[in-house]
Amino acid sequence: MTNSKSKSLAAAIGLNLLIPGAGYLYLNRWVAGILGGGLVIAICIRSPSENLLIVWAVTNLIMMIDICLMNSRRHAQTGKKGINQ
Repeated sequence: MTNSKSKSLAAAIGLNLLIPGAGYLYLNRWVAGILGGGLVIAICIRSPSENLLIVWAVTNLIMMIDICLMNSRRHAQTGKKGINQ
C-alpha cells in the first residue's frame, strides 16, 4: 500500500522498540505487525523474569533488522529512499 507521504525508517524502528509490532503497523504491514507483536509478547510472557530484558532486546533487534532489510529491498526496487514511495 502506498501513501502520498513517505514513512520514516527511524520512526518505524522507534515504534517497534516502544511497542512490539507498532513499527510494522506504521508501515501498513498489518499481518507482520500483529503477528510480530504477539510473538514478542508471548515470548516475553513465557521466558523467565531474569531473561526478560535479553529476550526483549533480541526480539526487537530481529524486527529492527527486518525493517531495515525491507527498506533496502524497497529502495532497490524503486531506486528511491524511504519505506513507502
